[in-house]
Amino acid sequence: MRRLYREKIYRCGDHLEVQVFPVFKRGNTSRRGRSKPTSEMQARLNQKNAERALTRILNANFTEDDISVTLTFSDEYLPDTYEEAERLFKNFIRRLSYLRKKRGLPEMRYVKIPGPGRFHFHVPMSGGISDKELQRLWPYGYANAIHFVFDENGLEGHARYIAKQFEDSGNMDIFSMFDIDEETGEVSEVQSAERRAQRKKGQRRYSCSKNIVRPEAEEKDGRISAARVEELATVDSSSRAAFEKMYPGYVFSSCRPYHNEKNGGYYLEIKMYKSDAAFLKSRKHFKKYRN
Repeated sequence: MRRLYREKIYRCGDHLEVQVFPVFKRGNTSRRGRSKPTSEMQARLNQKNAERALTRILNANFTEDDISVTLTFSDEYLPDTYEEAERLFKNFIRRLSYLRKKRGLPEMRYVKIPGPGRFHFHVPMSGGISDKELQRLWPYGYANAIHFVFDENGLEGHARYIAKQFEDSGNMDIFSMFDIDEETGEVSEVQSAERRAQRKKGQRRYSCSKNIVRPEAEEKDGRISAARVEELATVDSSSRAAFEKMYPGYVFSSCRPYHNEKNGGYYLEIKMYKSDAAFLKSRKHFKKYRN
């Protein structure tokens, strides 16, 4: 059974994510079906992939001029149903969009992530509106806003913070359901109509404005040999330089290697950022100010 390595490359604003994993070719023999992971394994996969999916979307659509707002409900306005909570959220978005248009601001981008437990929403969104104005547009409780701070991995920390709440609440199925291939270990999102139909109406899940960019993967097969992947998995100074040579214009941030003893393959998750990324300018300005 021949093995080659595939690169999945996601370009998300100033940041780059690369997943390297083995793909097995069986010739004319039929491929075995996907294995069904245990509930514990599925929960871990859902958690990890939810973080990855959200990180990519945040990195691709937002900058340090944008914000993340948490919308909560006071006891007086606490909805009885999720449908009622979503109706109030839509009213908020409608009023906010009207205000932005009135001021000549660009069309708003946002991601709505209903939080677990008591009704509340996490809403990464376009900036340009003050905290006081946001609070005025959300009279049902508190509208707490924070400005995004990027680092070498973009907004991965913020995505993890949101996903961690689901983990702590015991609700691990954050965004979607995933399958794992028993031979390659590759995880894929299930998009079949049958699975989508299984979702209950009003089930909590994230949604985005229509203008949100969803990064798509560029795939490259066979560019890296199995021996070379094993060398890169050591993540020493030479492999750091090799990554920067493989992906010109980007600076190495991190590499998380994993070895699958069952199939003998190596798996790499690589994070990089542009050499002229905007957060570097902000960091340089802060150091200058501090000195």
